[in-house]
Amino acid sequence: MPSFTFNSESFRSPHAIVLLLLALLLYFAALEFMMRTVVPRVSQVERRHNADHQAALRLSQRAPRSMKSVLIVGNSLLQEGIDRDSLRQVSSSQYRVAVFPVENTTYLDWYFGLRRLVIEGSMPDVVVLCLNVRQLVSNSTNGEGFAHSMMWTGDILEVAKTAGLDSTNTSNYFFANLSAWLGGRWYIRNWVLEGWMPSAKTLVDLFTPRGAVTPIPLETIVEQTIQRLKKLRDLCETFGARFVFLVPPAVSGADSLTKIHSAAAETGVSVLIPFKPGELPAAAFSDGFHLNPNGARIFTERLAILLSESLAGGRE
Repeated sequence: MPSFTFNSESFRSPHAIVLLLLALLLYFAALEFMMRTVVPRVSQVERRHNADHQAALRLSQRAPRSMKSVLIVGNSLLQEGIDRDSLRQVSSSQYRVAVFPVENTTYLDWYFGLRRLVIEGSMPDVVVLCLNVRQLVSNSTNGEGFAHSMMWTGDILEVAKTAGLDSTNTSNYFFANLSAWLGGRWYIRNWVLEGWMPSAKTLVDLFTPRGAVTPIPLETIVEQTIQRLKKLRDLCETFGARFVFLVPPAVSGADSLTKIHSAAAETGVSVLIPFKPGELPAAAFSDGFHLNPNGARIFTERLAILLSESLAGGRE
């Protein structure tokens, strides 16, 4: 019976190195193929993201000008807070609207995300951003998922500077921007976690802080909020769009919101508040943070009215 002897020298030959590199190349190519073709077919979230992305790109100012086009972006507060069927029924005769929520996103995700959408061809007349105040003043991004699907490659250095990334994270963002696998590993991790622990999302929600992690003076919050709203307004004006900040319903936070609304009006930034904090009953929320279907229907009906009034009174 033949015997085989392995030693370290056999792996140092050029032939072995070439085989190893080829195996690694095939391995990563398979991962990339899976993330670009298989995952979008089996993942409901990915299918929704892709469909919403394409709808956003179809909003072009080169289209017939019979009605205004509106792009509404945000995170899970938008996803759970909008009844799309109700909004579609109301808006179809008044304005063209695309809703594009991406979970776990905050201010920086959408500041750079809007820049990429414009580069890709989206040219809406109005951009509506739906975040709460805490998310608006956040300095974080949605990690490698943001880097792949929302960041333009040319913005990598500005993203690193603005988000305070070190050299390691900057390189991670750069390669995640180019690779579907590196940019989508978070989805695989979440999918495995949900299969192993079906209630993991509920557990995360229970341990997620609903207010500011560290106490911040009210004056500082208002100042940071207005600065960022002005930056978003200026960004939208560069591509001929009007900017509107949409405040989702909440159970508290009326003090800061009143001051923000007043300060924003003085700077010419449009702020829509369909419901003041605490105005909607607890029964309208699914977890004290996101709206349930009934709450979403109520919120959407009032939003449609305010949005129509805002567009009618806005700049041409």
